[in-house]
Amino acid sequence: MRHKLSKLYLESGRLVWNGNQVTGNAKIQKFYEDLPTSVHTLYCLDAQPVRVEAVGQQSTIQVSTAGQVMLKDRRYPFHQSFLVTVKDDKWKVVTDVFRFQSTPP
Repeated sequence: MRHKLSKLYLESGRLVWNGNQVTGNAKIQKFYEDLPTSVHTLYCLDAQPVRVEAVGQQSTIQVSTAGQVMLKDRRYPFHQSFLVTVKDDKWKVVTDVFRFQSTPP
C-alpha cells in the first residue's frame, strides 16, 4: 500500500518523521517506501474540526493518534498527528508529524 500514499497528501504536503522533514507528496511517498517493514497498532484516535477562520474557510480536521509500532521484533510507542483538509472535493493530508516516544536501536 505504500506505493499509493502520495494520493493522500497535497502536492505541497509536509511530513515530519522524528524531526526529519520531507515536503511534496512524491517525496513523502518515496520516504515511506524506503522505511523498513512495520506493523502499527493504534491505542487511541481523536479527530477535531479546525475553526474555518483559521484555515481559509475550508473544511479541515486535526487528527491525533497514539499506539505502538513493531520494528525488527521490538515494539516502540509513537504519536502521530496530521491535518487533513478538503481540496477539490477530496480529503488530503496537509501536514503529518510522527514521533517515537522512545528511541529505537
